[in-house]
Amino acid sequence: MRAFRYERPTTLCEAIGLLERHGSNARLLAGGTDLIIGLRDRTETASVLVDLKHVAELRPAIDAREGVLRIAATSVMTDVAADLRVRDRFVALAEAAAVVGSVQIRNRATIGGNLCNASPAADTATPLLVYGAIVVAAGAGGTRRIPIDELFVRSGQTTLRHAEIVTAVELPLAAMPVGTVHLRRTRRRGHDLASVTLSCSVDGHGVTRIAYGSVGPRPVLAVDESGALADPASSDEARDAILERMLGAAAPSPRSMRASPEYRLAMLRVLARRAVAIARDRLAERTRQEQPAMAAGREPGPPAGTSDERDAEPLPAAPRTPRPVAFGRGSGAEAPLPISMVVNGRERHLEVAPRRTLLDVLRDDLGLTGAKECCLVGECGACTVAMDGRTVDACLVLAVEADGADVRTVEGLAEGGRLSRLQEAFLEKGAAQCGYCIPGQLMSARALLDLDPHPTVAAVEEGLAGNLCRCGGYRQIAEAVLGVAEEEAR
Repeated sequence: MRAFRYERPTTLCEAIGLLERHGSNARLLAGGTDLIIGLRDRTETASVLVDLKHVAELRPAIDAREGVLRIAATSVMTDVAADLRVRDRFVALAEAAAVVGSVQIRNRATIGGNLCNASPAADTATPLLVYGAIVVAAGAGGTRRIPIDELFVRSGQTTLRHAEIVTAVELPLAAMPVGTVHLRRTRRRGHDLASVTLSCSVDGHGVTRIAYGSVGPRPVLAVDESGALADPASSDEARDAILERMLGAAAPSPRSMRASPEYRLAMLRVLARRAVAIARDRLAERTRQEQPAMAAGREPGPPAGTSDERDAEPLPAAPRTPRPVAFGRGSGAEAPLPISMVVNGRERHLEVAPRRTLLDVLRDDLGLTGAKECCLVGECGACTVAMDGRTVDACLVLAVEADGADVRTVEGLAEGGRLSRLQEAFLEKGAAQCGYCIPGQLMSARALLDLDPHPTVAAVEEGLAGNLCRCGGYRQIAEAVLGVAEEEAR
């Protein structure tokens, strides 16, 4: 990729000032799962990258207050999908966040970036539309609150003004039970963009909201207040007629390589019928669950026996905060920047050019060649490493972003000169064939077992969905992982 300056502001005012100063030459860096790819293939250009991960006002957080669930724009999909309040009160959003790319992508991709990228296929856009979310944006002129349906213009374009930064997404907490669902159609689970995305909500008044994407230049929201879709007694013909009207804005591009317009429109209708039925059933179940609380005059909340804290299951600790360094100021784009990382338990101090990736530095500077260079777009998982306890695609992380991080590569799995039990199991089961993908498979498998000591076959398939094996050794890989899980449970 071309050279650029790297800036690491620590306040929102400073970040906005950098955007004002550099204009169209500046790009914001949050998760970077799309931006790094664009810079590498030169569909994106930037002379300055402004990293938002250390801006105090933008720290990842999910908070409920004053009838609103507020999600900081820098919150990653892994945390959105795991949050108890999201899973309980905004089911469709949790379902959407859980299918954004692979585990490695979800550990980096942010909800703000997913919206600002303005892809018609953005998974979180459709549930946020049915929930009537508000996008909070800050700029030199102050803070604006933008109804999400007014944010999107067309693919890659939003109504954000010059030097505005999305700081949060706010979702109103419904006063009555609502049934919601998110569905999608895609060629491959684990990375591929959806051919169709669709979210649906049905409330107690019979109002049905359907939002759909990847079938036009922007996601679309349609609302039916007749009550017919929400009524189980309505005829299929009546419901289909309403759905045809609601889906009338769909206009798939004939140039897409993922699916033909005819296929997308057919699948859109199928998903719409299915989503209405699921949302209706969830509304009925939700109403049964909340009736005692509503009769007692209590605010509906998370299911009994659960905590109202952030995560539904233990997740790795938040990344350590790097020492404050004014990167980029007064230096050229190619000037090396000092970084420190703990790599496989050993502290390493390096100077790296801003455009070099973590994968480059691990392989070329530190001689850790287990992580492989392959697709360079985050699809294959061959470069998977753990950063602050979470797996990432090292090809999509700039080395300067890893300053202050704890990085673990496949070389760090072995202890005392001996292979780990997981590595031995891969050999015993014949999971390692050509071996090219195996380091990444091992890192994803180890992360999965650390989070879920008793995974099912489905959990293993999901946990390793971001890792491709060209030899087709998926069965042996799953057997090795499940076998080690059984051993470690004894």
